[in-house]
Amino acid sequence: MRIFVSSSFEDLREHRSAAIRVLRQLGHEVLAMEDMLA
Repeated sequence: MRIFVSSSFEDLREHRSAAIRVLRQLGHEVLAMEDMLA
């Protein structure tokens, strides 16, 4: 499943990282702003 992780960044950095890590371990395709280049 493709999942987009959306939230504020600086204040939730550690939570975003943990959520993304777990989702990827479960086999999901994670899209997050950390992966996008400006």
